[in-house]
Amino acid sequence: MKALRVGVLALAVTHCGDARLEPAGPEHVDTASSAITNGAPDGGHLAVGALFASTGFQCTATLVGTRTVLTAAHCIAPGVTGYRFVVEGQSFEAASVTPHPLYDPSTESADVGVVMLAKAPPAPPMSLSPDAPVVGLPITIVGLGCPEGTAKGCVMGTRRFARNVVDAVTGAAIVFTTRAGDADAGGHCDGDSGGPALATAGEQEVVVGVNTWGAIGCRGENRDARVDTVLAWLATTSGGDVHIAPHGTWVQPAASPPAARGCAVAR
Repeated sequence: MKALRVGVLALAVTHCGDARLEPAGPEHVDTASSAITNGAPDGGHLAVGALFASTGFQCTATLVGTRTVLTAAHCIAPGVTGYRFVVEGQSFEAASVTPHPLYDPSTESADVGVVMLAKAPPAPPMSLSPDAPVVGLPITIVGLGCPEGTAKGCVMGTRRFARNVVDAVTGAAIVFTTRAGDADAGGHCDGDSGGPALATAGEQEVVVGVNTWGAIGCRGENRDARVDTVLAWLATTSGGDVHIAPHGTWVQPAASPPAARGCAVAR
């Protein structure tokens, strides 16, 4: 991920009776770190895997069609060959790699890319959202970035996820903020570039964004490219292979009862 270095994992537990997941095993120490910030191991989202090239691990990527893999354009380096998608322990060679023609590395605009595989993986693809995301939308971010200090020569990291909420929506991106120690404000970090931001529309979890940029130190602002603005290009580039969800209504969290909104004040 551009402009990032790996930060420290800090899964929080609230003190208002709303316990969050606590990290288990050796990660539950002050020096533990993970590419996904404020996140936890992800046993689901089987369509999310790792993009490799002849130079090694590149980025996170998501299967969004029978043979179509979505990632960031900056993960596809000019002149680099030997791309392959690794998902659920299996490796699938790329037949072609295509960055968006309007991708501008100086501005990070149109930072999406398509990898067409020579063979279809058995993992179920995720669907792309045709709807514009909205401020306040709950999202789940997923990535396979490498732990701190192991980015060079790293095979790939463990798939992890974190929660957050959309702070702002621009014409091409969604923006959200990673905050230290806040389990509900996770973010991307090194190696998570190209990974998905997911939201729920109706009863289906769909891809709404592709990770493109985040703050140094993995705390602060994150920007993900909106997929709804590039659907036509994705469909054309994949030869119609991408899975596009039907239009749906965003699922928002239910309002909390007054007593659960904060710690009770002692009387």
